[in-house]
Amino acid sequence: MMHKVLYTTTITNLHVGAGQGVGSVDLPIARERATNWPVIPGSSLKGVLRDRARLHLLGKRRSDEETEESKKKDQEKLDKTDGEIGFLYGETSNDSASSGALTLTDQRILLFPVRSLKGTFAYVTCPLAIQRANELIAIAGGTTLPSDLQNPGVDQCHAGAGVSDGDKVYLEDQDFAVTPSPGFDKVCEALKGVRPDVHTRLVIVSDTTFSYLCEHATELTTKTAIQFATKTVQDKSLRTEESIPPGAVFIGLVLANPMRSGDAEKVTKHISELDQISIQLGAKASTGLGLCKLSVVSGGNE
Repeated sequence: MMHKVLYTTTITNLHVGAGQGVGSVDLPIARERATNWPVIPGSSLKGVLRDRARLHLLGKRRSDEETEESKKKDQEKLDKTDGEIGFLYGETSNDSASSGALTLTDQRILLFPVRSLKGTFAYVTCPLAIQRANELIAIAGGTTLPSDLQNPGVDQCHAGAGVSDGDKVYLEDQDFAVTPSPGFDKVCEALKGVRPDVHTRLVIVSDTTFSYLCEHATELTTKTAIQFATKTVQDKSLRTEESIPPGAVFIGLVLANPMRSGDAEKVTKHISELDQISIQLGAKASTGLGLCKLSVVSGGNE
């Protein structure tokens, strides 16, 4: 069974919603139940990739068969495309519903961008986030992130020089004392392929502080709707939307389902094509939200 690590990096603000909120935020983002950390559900990612693959294959066939009879064959090509996509992502029709050859896990938060007094912003993580990322990397047979980190106190951190102001780091409205850690540089080295500037911007805080920042350092935008005819605000349209800022890095797995991966070459080729592609996730895509970049890191085979 093939396992590969899949990183998702936000390029613009991302809103993968969780429905109507009951608190001060009308439209909150999806969060894990236990940690309350932001998450990208695997179903959201799979749906976008399925649609992208379908349009890609259909468009390729049209460019290869641009003849006067191509319009008549559109439906035949569409049916054939759906068959290939069904093999990879599953059949959705009631008559032949089945799982596909690919499985996509939820994307867990690994690096969360937070405002910094020095260096503009920092990539913040914590020992628990690194530990959870290592669980996924180990399943994929990859090289895990260094975990020999001293767990900082709630008012301490390990930080790169780009965001450190002397022996202090200022994130949002909090200040932290910078403490040395032998594993910090190793973590930076391991993550430089994901974010090239991580060595100067990385800040490792306590698990408690990370949870606080993930809850209170997201971006909140107040929006309304305008009536086209009168150019006035629609009644009861005022709302507050929560989103994940640009620069956040999530980690998950893409797996080959052993029950459906008979054509291993096709599955391997499709997974490799996901590397370094751009997709749009979540709501408000027409306003530029949800633009993300995927990175596939080779793992192992079972």
